[in-house]
Amino acid sequence: RYLGIFLVALMFALGRVFKNELAAFGKINVIIAAFAALATLIVIVVPVHELLHLLVMSKGKLDDKCIISAGGGAVSALYNGHLSRSRYLVCLVTPCVVLAAVFALAVILSYGLFRLYFIYLLIMSCVSSYTDIYMFFYLLRHIGKDKIIFGIYKKKM
Repeated sequence: RYLGIFLVALMFALGRVFKNELAAFGKINVIIAAFAALATLIVIVVPVHELLHLLVMSKGKLDDKCIISAGGGAVSALYNGHLSRSRYLVCLVTPCVVLAAVFALAVILSYGLFRLYFIYLLIMSCVSSYTDIYMFFYLLRHIGKDKIIFGIYKKKM
């Protein structure tokens, strides 16, 4: 809920900071690039983000223990198995790091309006990973090194 408001405010603030550079594209093109990036984030980036979580959690074996849940405005990757603390920490940061690297490379290799599109995607992807980053630091502080993290998710009958 608040993430969308934050993203709009961030994009508006960045637009004000870089208004001279953005003026070269024209207002309509800047808005189109922003909406295209938002649509790409929702349709492609979020599912890939959750899939990256599952690949790390399941050690690359996507099976019946892997669940992607969507509902209530959120998409979550769930794993019905045991995870070590270190594997869970890696699982939390992998999507942010991988997607940031891919989008940063795309920004470097592209130009013009495509560069703006990938900048939007980079920012939105990193900002939308805020809960993963928060949980990473929470686990570092509050969960002991020898603890095992596990989940059991049962279907409602």
